[in-house]
Amino acid sequence: MKPHLLLLKEQFTQFELLYTLATMRSRYSMRMYELLKSYECQRQHAFGIDELKKSLSAEKYSRFPDFRRNVLDVAVKEINGLSDIRVAYRIERRAAGTPSCCSP
Repeated sequence: MKPHLLLLKEQFTQFELLYTLATMRSRYSMRMYELLKSYECQRQHAFGIDELKKSLSAEKYSRFPDFRRNVLDVAVKEINGLSDIRVAYRIERRAAGTPSCCSP
């Protein structure tokens, strides 16, 4: 049990519950905050749109404009306004026009 507990110190994501539970209203904001905190050591990370939808449990948004308006924009606004991190994104087109999302 002791080796397992020692590994927890290195292999988990630490974040403030105050931000995610008390102030953010959107469940997508909460999940995106957790996801971004897990990549915090990287200055930038690219997500495929389908990968991001799955990570946020937002697969119901089949049209990208709906996903962007109802999930990405809401989450970015809440995270920037209510948490300890700042996030922005840009959409990049990959091969065959498949969009991806990058956090600079």
